[in-house]
Amino acid sequence: MLGATGHKVVQSRRTGDGDPAGEWKPVTDGSKVKLKSRNGGNFLRANGGMPPWRNSVTHDIPNRSATQDCVVWEVDVVEIMERSQETG
Repeated sequence: MLGATGHKVVQSRRTGDGDPAGEWKPVTDGSKVKLKSRNGGNFLRANGGMPPWRNSVTHDIPNRSATQDCVVWEVDVVEIMERSQETG
């Protein structure tokens, strides 16, 4: 079954300082990016299709041409405005 090798990704808080878990290194692929795990060679992959993988995110090494496109992400750059701290 396609996609059965991926490991589910869950967003959570970091467990400690210097913990690489949850950090993804952007790797450019033309005008898009692949998000590679800092502590391994796995890529973040979006899943669609049939349950149980529908609308989920997993990570694994894409070793087939069918899964290569699933790890390419379009990233919209947004400006984050920080609130100025008022001193009084």
